[in-house]
Amino acid sequence: MLTYQIESAQEEGGSETILLPDSLLGESVIWYSVKDDRWLLIALLTVAALCAMTFGKRQEEEKERAKRERVLQLAYPDIVSRLGLYMGAGISMRNAWERIVESYEESGASNDAYEEMRVMLREMRSGVAEGAAYERFGSRCRLPSYLKLGTLLSQNLRKGTRNLSGLLQEESREAFENRKAYAKKLGEECESKLLLPMLLMLLTVLIMIMYPAVVSFQS
Repeated sequence: MLTYQIESAQEEGGSETILLPDSLLGESVIWYSVKDDRWLLIALLTVAALCAMTFGKRQEEEKERAKRERVLQLAYPDIVSRLGLYMGAGISMRNAWERIVESYEESGASNDAYEEMRVMLREMRSGVAEGAAYERFGSRCRLPSYLKLGTLLSQNLRKGTRNLSGLLQEESREAFENRKAYAKKLGEECESKLLLPMLLMLLTVLIMIMYPAVVSFQS
């Protein structure tokens, strides 16, 4: 039994009818039309491309979030230390905040932590209550240390916390210890990332050294 496939063909302005034989060279013939499944492949490729784009976007957002958190965490000890020093010198919290923001603006640097401080200062100048502004500052930073700082400053306004300067100095010492541990962790992560390239370089060097010796033995 012979099996053949045939594609239907249409000419412009009409169609052509083809008579197909039932047998050929004494063998019965079965005819069938070919189905076009290319649309399914195109659909699958489209879905795969969309999934890849979504995954890539999420990965990029995750990297940006991790980078922002790293900057905030490294800047936290300096912020708390400067606030404690200004408070110890008898300067009010709001004036201390303004001085830190002004110093940051004059430096021309770019830092997410100080940018959040500048946003908070603008909120207070636009009429937002000082205590609420501190709490919103901590919420925007989304780190436990900043949430703690925002709550501490807000409670100081509401309840009149005593020795706020001492509390900030103690928080500063703890923050510097945490930054040392965090810097050590970042160093270990960098070492682990460099391990694979170093192994590849070592393998390349070994191949370059051993290949001439192997070739000389074979010859």
